Amino acid sequence: MPHDLDRHRPSRLPIVPLFRERWSARALSGEAIGHDEVLTLLEAARWAPADRGEPPWRIVFALRDAESWPVLLDQVPEAERPWARHAGALLALLIPDTAPQETLPPLFAAGAAWQNLALQATDMGLVTHALAPSAGAPPLPGVPPAYRPVAITVVGRPGRPQDLPEPWREREVPSGRARLERYVGEGRFPDPD
Repeated sequence: MPHDLDRHRPSRLPIVPLFRERWSARALSGEAIGHDEVLTLLEAARWAPADRGEPPWRIVFALRDAESWPVLLDQVPEAERPWARHAGALLALLIPDTAPQETLPPLFAAGAAWQNLALQATDMGLVTHALAPSAGAPPLPGVPPAYRPVAITVVGRPGRPQDLPEPWREREVPSGRARLERYVGEGRFPDPD
């Protein structure tokens, strides 16, 4: 990783370095991503926790030169397209609107799958950046009405930050994290102060 992890992403406790190495960069090279590389990311997603081994989520993907590329690019919010168009692949993560009460919520399972996918991408030297789907995007063709996209993931090879359009260029550094105590409380709701 070209950035100083200890400066941008310090950890008070010893965690697997891969967690700190993963960040949502926007600088992408525009190079293609191979079909097998995407399948490797999806295989990692498949190993996320799922109720009885059956994940409720589905993923639709497109490689940058595929006929389906423009359809998935339409799912990216318009303001993010100037940099996202340099991706090598786009993935739409979908969940069903309903699930049985006794199962983990689909959004929980989808989030776990996305994290597996993102960490696998980091390990492979790829960049991932998840975005909320564009509110005005047309429905994805062939997707049953019971499913809705919850995230669009931009996947690519790292590019040069100086090639990014403004305002993203100056923000192209890994974000830090707030103190653990802001989010976790032992036996009580955490006190954010």
